[in-house]
Amino acid sequence: MHTPLLALLTFALGIPALPDGQVCPEASRPRALILGDSNIYSDLGRPLQARLSDLGFATARMGKPTSGMARPDFYDWIAEAPRLIEGYRPDVVLILFG
Repeated sequence: MHTPLLALLTFALGIPALPDGQVCPEASRPRALILGDSNIYSDLGRPLQARLSDLGFATARMGKPTSGMARPDFYDWIAEAPRLIEGYRPDVVLILFG
């Protein structure tokens, strides 16, 4: 992920970046849930998850290729997102649909 964007994201979340090489203790790590379409499934999702982990987040990611909000008959994000959020109990949820 582009570094200025990552810095803006961490600032917006109110979570300071950790110095290089430092990781929060597991019990105190903020939790991030990343949801979305094929971008989250692969090309954007993997590096975003890795960078958030580098910043000290415990992360989970769920990407469903070719999904979106307009086709609940294919994948119903309106029904699934609350279930995923309840199951993971994140501090922040990042969602992307192209």
